[in-house]
Amino acid sequence: MTETFPTNFSTVLELITILKEKYIDLKPQIGSKSRFPAALIFFSSKKDYQKFLEEAPWEFHRLSDIILPDHSLSAYQLKKWFDDALKKSKEKPLVLVPMTEFIRFHPNKTNIPIISKFFTQLVQSEKSKMIIPMLDFYSNYQNFIKDFTHKERMAEVFSQSEIEDNDNEDLEIFFDNVGIISSSKFDTINSIKDWILLWETGNIAFKNKILIQNPKIIEVIQKIDISVPKVKKRIIDNFKDYLQYEYSIPQTSFNIEPSKEVQEFILSRINQFKGQKIWESFETMILGDETEFEGQFFIFWEHSQRGEKKIHRWFWLNKGKNVKILNKALQDAIITVNNPEKMLDQIYFDGLQRINIDTEVLTSRRELITKFSEPLFVSDIATFEEKFLQMKNNLGHDPTQIIDRIIGFFDFERKTIAEIVPQLMRNQSGLSLSHFLIIKKVWPEYAEYIEPGLNPEPLRSFAIVDDFSTFAKTYISHYIHSKVVYDQPTEDLEILQTEFRKQWKEINAGVIIGKIQSHDNGILPSEIKDKKYIFLDGVGFEWNKLVQFLFIKSGWQVLDVIPIFSPLPSTTEYFPLEKSEEGKSTETFDAFDKMLHEFYEYPRTIENEINMLKKIVEKNIHRKFKGYTQPMWIISDHGSTAFARKGKPLDRFNNEDKKHGGRYGKLTQTEFLETDGLKIVGGEKKIIVSMTYDNLGKSCPRGEAHGGATPEEILAFAIKVAPPDIIQQISPIQMKTEKLEYSPLDDSISIHIEGKYEEQIIEIKLSINNSPAFSIDMQHYRQRTLILPMSLVKQNGMRVGKNELLFTVNKKIRVPCEFTVLSGSEKTDFDKRFGF
Repeated sequence: MTETFPTNFSTVLELITILKEKYIDLKPQIGSKSRFPAALIFFSSKKDYQKFLEEAPWEFHRLSDIILPDHSLSAYQLKKWFDDALKKSKEKPLVLVPMTEFIRFHPNKTNIPIISKFFTQLVQSEKSKMIIPMLDFYSNYQNFIKDFTHKERMAEVFSQSEIEDNDNEDLEIFFDNVGIISSSKFDTINSIKDWILLWETGNIAFKNKILIQNPKIIEVIQKIDISVPKVKKRIIDNFKDYLQYEYSIPQTSFNIEPSKEVQEFILSRINQFKGQKIWESFETMILGDETEFEGQFFIFWEHSQRGEKKIHRWFWLNKGKNVKILNKALQDAIITVNNPEKMLDQIYFDGLQRINIDTEVLTSRRELITKFSEPLFVSDIATFEEKFLQMKNNLGHDPTQIIDRIIGFFDFERKTIAEIVPQLMRNQSGLSLSHFLIIKKVWPEYAEYIEPGLNPEPLRSFAIVDDFSTFAKTYISHYIHSKVVYDQPTEDLEILQTEFRKQWKEINAGVIIGKIQSHDNGILPSEIKDKKYIFLDGVGFEWNKLVQFLFIKSGWQVLDVIPIFSPLPSTTEYFPLEKSEEGKSTETFDAFDKMLHEFYEYPRTIENEINMLKKIVEKNIHRKFKGYTQPMWIISDHGSTAFARKGKPLDRFNNEDKKHGGRYGKLTQTEFLETDGLKIVGGEKKIIVSMTYDNLGKSCPRGEAHGGATPEEILAFAIKVAPPDIIQQISPIQMKTEKLEYSPLDDSISIHIEGKYEEQIIEIKLSINNSPAFSIDMQHYRQRTLILPMSLVKQNGMRVGKNELLFTVNKKIRVPCEFTVLSGSEKTDFDKRFGF
């Protein structure tokens, strides 16, 4: 044919009539239309396309017949299908359907455009009476024919005239890669055969919405270009695409990817919000009042396996991406973290990995994590420790930088604190107030224990018998300092021990006549008569401050604290209370005493001792006795020493004579002369006790030891505590500042002491903003009023803003108080009014 333009037709009837005439007695001849008898037909109406397929009187060659059982179309099957069509169509007219899908599904392994290849085959197939109706590719054909060189020798092409009807309604195809769209509103394509049949039957003309959820079908069809009929492709690649389509929820609502649990939760609740602002309704339901937003972090990230907590965490972090957060460490984590379950891990690791991290971030990081009882960490402890050790190496083991990065939740952190605090305390400047406050935040039990040893009580001459309580405090402060910082006695500690031994006779006499309280004199026997008490085996006066703290932390109130002179030898065997008729212990806790005799590892043993006392008070005593309705006494029998293991073995004593590693032994010699370091005790049973760190026998203890007569061994305690349920029945002292706000220019701060406390106030200690407590010179106290010089509170931890004070009155009553200091640069009302 010489005509290069397609033959136009308007109706299906007109087309069929033309084709019938074309194929009556058609005999192929060279140079005539009969040589290439195929008919390539392009429809512009999808309904006419369907009508033609329905009314065409010729045999059909269908693509659906070759689809394999696994719903695939192989290249071999496609080629065979087309070759069979060429062969059969030489004998009679044959309608090939759907050729559009044959082209679309045919693999293209060459650089030649696949569609041009097939157009060439279709229009130049000799003697093949193929009838090829197509509902697409007309624009492709037009591009093809421009460059086709044999326009005069090719099959006849038919094109339907453009018609005005309602046939132009768009077809929407939904490619649901998520698999959550309900199929009730759609025609669903479950296989490639379903798709082929739509075109093969012409039923594509009657479809408005088609849903494809099978991944294999989506992979093929989603890439297919379809122009007739007009097609809108809606690709649902994820849950957000679906919500935007189904519920008009903008994808911008999602700042992080929703987990499977979150998706299921949203789908289960979303219909209850129809007709509302759906996303805002979800956030309100989960997060409530926006003013509480930042505080919710501490609720949602407290460790919990409950499923709804995961939902809460996701919604919080998703919204947090658009919210200004005051805590700097939290704000940084929100920006970088997209998995809410890893939030706290990121905050922890960030503080370790950033060498030049801002101090404000480290402070806010510490404040943040220490607010949790059990923070939601997801990494294993080995990972945390590995990152922590890397941090130490990167910082060159600089204790001042390491301590800033500790949050105190892991054993390896507490071990590090126990290692670096001695380093800091041995420095000329000692442990700074800022570092002490960090320790008090991250490991308050350790801070409570070491506090007396930070600045030991100054040495002075005093009669121990007359002021035994002061001696006990002074001595223990120096002992803790020696034990924590040096793991050996300091010179000051040895001076106190020497003085103790010099006054030994007077001390013994003081115990006998009751001037120094022991277990069987003073107020203790009458206090526990007909009452039960709790017995802490081996917990010396060294630990009394920590024990008090642990009870207060658990909600108890400390009513009285008494240093007790232990019987000698200082062992449980000679503890008199369990043998008397005055009372028996309600409960005995001896785990601490057993631990004392284990191998001593400095400074790790100190950590173990603290942890053991924490367990005894918080997990054993508190849980069992918190419901008691009357005060209780907590009594220890003796203390222990960490330095006997460093003493000399006194090998002139036989091994069979010694007890407790040589701290004491039975006197077997006919003649024995007491020395400064060895005394005879025990009445008729003559027992030698060591008053120094030297030990009877040929070896020394390996752990902490007791049985001797060093002050730390013989100093026990009795602490009276009130269980939480009866605290309100006890009238506490109240302390109130004369005014709520002070200026740095004020000379002093006036504090009034109120309440029904009738005892004379003889001692007051003060801690400001958790700083180490210091003794207040009683010259500042007059008639229930404290006048504290501003200079005194400034140098002990006062700051601009709110200040929290904790007074300890007469060693046993703790009273909180607070006041505010205005900034010196803050404008007054006068300044503001006149614009200064």
